[in-house]
Amino acid sequence: AEIWSGQDSGEEEDRSPANTLLAEWNRGLQEVQRQTALIRAQSLGRDADRIPRPDVTDAGLPERLRQILNEDNPLKTENALLRLLWQRAEWLEAGHHFDCEKLIVYHLKLQIAARRSRINDAEAGRTEFDSQYEKVAQSLMEIAT
Repeated sequence: AEIWSGQDSGEEEDRSPANTLLAEWNRGLQEVQRQTALIRAQSLGRDADRIPRPDVTDAGLPERLRQILNEDNPLKTENALLRLLWQRAEWLEAGHHFDCEKLIVYHLKLQIAARRSRINDAEAGRTEFDSQYEKVAQSLMEIAT
């Protein structure tokens, strides 16, 4: 399951979870995604009219996202977004002890931690870079000869 969906199935039909905490997580994610799309469209000078307007429940979110998206390094941006999601999960976790909601938040946090681990794996990144570089270099060599 991806942290961006909060659900295990890839089906598009019924996206409303039965659990209220998971529904709140999904609403928060949708707010972050829509606000991010809006900020990116505006910064690129694109028409943002087609982007659904987020239901802003956190008045500070747009400014925090602007700061995150203005990072000069994509890795820093991704890590900051993951921190934002982690904080959201902790907020949802408050008041839940040894119940289903606690397990759901634990699962969401594991997904966030796994994502953070994958993107911060320098060795895997170097291996992928070398592989991609080799493909491009090979293509250029074929064109040159």
